[in-house]
Amino acid sequence: MPVPSMKLASTIEPSGTDPGPLKRAQTEQWKSKVQTFELKGATLAVFSVHENHIVNSSSRQWVSDAFFYPIKGINVEFRVQFIAKQMAEGKKGHSFKKANGWGKMELKCAGEPVEGDRFKVAFLVGPGVKQYSSLRATAAATDETGLMGEAADPAKKIDRRETQSSHDFGKYPMLGLTGDKEFWDFGSLQDKKKQLIHIGVEMLPQKSASEHKPHEERGKMELKCAGEPVEGDRFKVAFLVGPGVKQYSLNATAATTDETVSMGETGDPAKKIDRRETQSSHDFGKYPLLGLPAEYEMWDFGSLQDKKKQLIHIGVEML
Repeated sequence: MPVPSMKLASTIEPSGTDPGPLKRAQTEQWKSKVQTFELKGATLAVFSVHENHIVNSSSRQWVSDAFFYPIKGINVEFRVQFIAKQMAEGKKGHSFKKANGWGKMELKCAGEPVEGDRFKVAFLVGPGVKQYSSLRATAAATDETGLMGEAADPAKKIDRRETQSSHDFGKYPMLGLTGDKEFWDFGSLQDKKKQLIHIGVEMLPQKSASEHKPHEERGKMELKCAGEPVEGDRFKVAFLVGPGVKQYSLNATAATTDETVSMGETGDPAKKIDRRETQSSHDFGKYPLLGLPAEYEMWDFGSLQDKKKQLIHIGVEML
């Protein structure tokens, strides 16, 4: 079956605008080497990086050309930062060469979009990234859902990793993967013939919880670290709301007696509690603010209050 033509979005910087502080244009004819494709329910940016930049390089960082994504009708600039995995203390232990091609990617929004729009992001690496864009375009044109996934053919090899929660670039301009998904072995995923690493960034717009229930009085919580801890320690966090929060603290008894008793759901309104845990661990030394994913970030505090005392009891559990 012939592959339908892909709708290629413009990657040329709009006339008279600045491409941003990471890498400014040298002429008015500045042009990005990143190609962007409009797909069904997503936008895919694709580009290639030579091994000399992120495998054999003595540098610890490399930045891609820009690509643009429309948010509320305005083309917003994004770039991908590649950062080598640090193998030892000091500058000499921090380079792609020392890390044998291991590093991480961070998507940086260089524009200033308004707050409110949320996205999941998938990072893709491997020789099959360009073919992945063809298959995604096929699905967009024919309403098929079959995608590549893993393939035995080395030319089709691809590693795709998606963020677990949605992100608002209007609030926080930087986004990366965490935990065991954070670092990539770029050398093992390169196109050996061309000595290139093919990269894809898939932007997946999400509906916010407030769009689903616009008439309810709802709110969210964010945990802010006001200190300056060193990087490296990671935590999961659980937020708790309800009349039963104080009784939930009785689980301390289970901690000292090795019992597994836990409140959970209960028919007694005085013991009602809603507990929601973050999906991935978090380093407050890197990112001081943490909230829940968009699909369950909003709380109906009114329905969870202690009616007699007119109070809402809150708990924050650090794991």
